[in-house]
Amino acid sequence: MTAKGIKMGLENVPGQSLLDLVKFGVMPPKAPQPPTLQTMIAEAAYYRAEKRGFVPGYDQIDWLEAEKEILARRSAPPTQLKAKPHWPWKTFNPFALWRKVGTASPC
Repeated sequence: MTAKGIKMGLENVPGQSLLDLVKFGVMPPKAPQPPTLQTMIAEAAYYRAEKRGFVPGYDQIDWLEAEKEILARRSAPPTQLKAKPHWPWKTFNPFALWRKVGTASPC
């Protein structure tokens, strides 16, 4: 039971139209954003400190080394994998089979 004068709901949120509701049900969710550069450097510095056993006094060195590593990895050209063509006659070679059978010794 609610008393008079009490407002319920969200006041500052605009309502959604029918089209917005349909789009919400049909559209896939947005992909998460990639981490920022500072986040990547902080994580790399943390792993460097963890590798050392969290010995104090190396915070700045860990940060600078992690920053150097992350910036080098981001500026490196991406490696492209070239697909090799698949030739069916290289998969099955009857002459190779004959050669193996022909060279087998009876002993």
